[in-house]
Amino acid sequence: MIVDLLLLTLLTLEVVVLSRLDRRRFGTWVTPFTLLGYPYTAVAILAYFFAPIFDFVPLYSGSVVLWILGLLMVWGAGNFLGWGLLDLRLAPALQPAHSQVGTERTNEDAIALRWAVSLAWVSMPFMLYGAIATARTAEIGTTEFRDAYVHGLPAHAVVLATLLTIVLIGLYRRGDKRLFVTITILFVFLVLGQVKGTVLTGLIGGFLFRMIRGQFRFTFKKAAVLLLSTYIIFNVVYLVSTAAYSSGDLLQGEIYSHLARHYLYYLFAGVLALSEAMRSGITDVGGGWPTIFGPFLNLYHAILGGAMVPAGSTHDKGMDTDLLVKASGEANVYTFFGTLHVYLGVFGAILYIFIVALLCYGFLVLVKTKNNAWLTASYCLIAAQLSFGFFEFYFWHLTTYEVIAMGVMLNFLSRSNYWSRGYQGRTISHSY
Repeated sequence: MIVDLLLLTLLTLEVVVLSRLDRRRFGTWVTPFTLLGYPYTAVAILAYFFAPIFDFVPLYSGSVVLWILGLLMVWGAGNFLGWGLLDLRLAPALQPAHSQVGTERTNEDAIALRWAVSLAWVSMPFMLYGAIATARTAEIGTTEFRDAYVHGLPAHAVVLATLLTIVLIGLYRRGDKRLFVTITILFVFLVLGQVKGTVLTGLIGGFLFRMIRGQFRFTFKKAAVLLLSTYIIFNVVYLVSTAAYSSGDLLQGEIYSHLARHYLYYLFAGVLALSEAMRSGITDVGGGWPTIFGPFLNLYHAILGGAMVPAGSTHDKGMDTDLLVKASGEANVYTFFGTLHVYLGVFGAILYIFIVALLCYGFLVLVKTKNNAWLTASYCLIAAQLSFGFFEFYFWHLTTYEVIAMGVMLNFLSRSNYWSRGYQGRTISHSY
């Protein structure tokens, strides 16, 4: 027990100290190290003290060591870029956006907002068509509906809607009812997909957008509200996916006690699944190293032919983390570093972590210097996925790279529109 507490203390000190250094170096708290470190530390501490109380397996300290080393590598890669390659001494050029030239930035944001609102309403009929067409063959709330809803053109509209949600939340101004309605409708379509991560990524990505722009200061009160929001969204998505809204179960108290414990199961799933895998020495969780690079291999196979690489680990080789419900307690998520460790081994994981950390920090520097809404939103989607690193490794899903491609393309198109119409130097209206 003493060793466990020492490791958790070391992890906490590492995150607190190095995140402050990151803040000084890059001018924001929204860095890859900070986004990976704080959520995992909080969940690991909660799991250590409360998992046994709620009849989940105890936390194995060896998994904490893996995260201590993984986080150190991410921070090292960021400082190698910021200090060694770019020489960002206390980041004087990477301060929040409001310190930069106001008029040009405001005009570019106004153009981005117009594009985002227009694209949101254009994408809604495609998502609506997908929902109606799918509902004809499968009942809303079933697994069959979810699987069918994430295919074809409507599925790409949902991916675009995730990016647009981040932009609209990031640029939202209090009292803008039309923008509020637009964001709400987008969330309805995201919820229909029954993927909790997609909904939460849009929400948290939007708040990270505002943080990186210096328009949102994170406090304990706001953290509590955000945590409560994740709990509410989790319950809403779960109720939709179980069709409880149409069966009368909403009036039964038992379902909410079940949802509360189920929330804890998901909250602890990645941390405890990695813990069990390392405790038992399991390295085969359902796939080989190509799974990590699935998006790129699948694009290659889609063009030239070949078998597709399935995304994610399999349930049948998952870890039993729930001591009460064995049938549904097989967690198949192993956190950000844990997934890389299991699939790539020690040396492969080290190489992957260093390269991806360099790319993420490079993207952050680009966002802080260019400060374009579309690029910021793309980075904030990655940032939101990193903040869920305590749960899952999201970079083996195509959605991440599709959003980045959309963000880069819309950045180019909106800036071309901005310059071609001669908006530079002029103040334009934020109406849309």
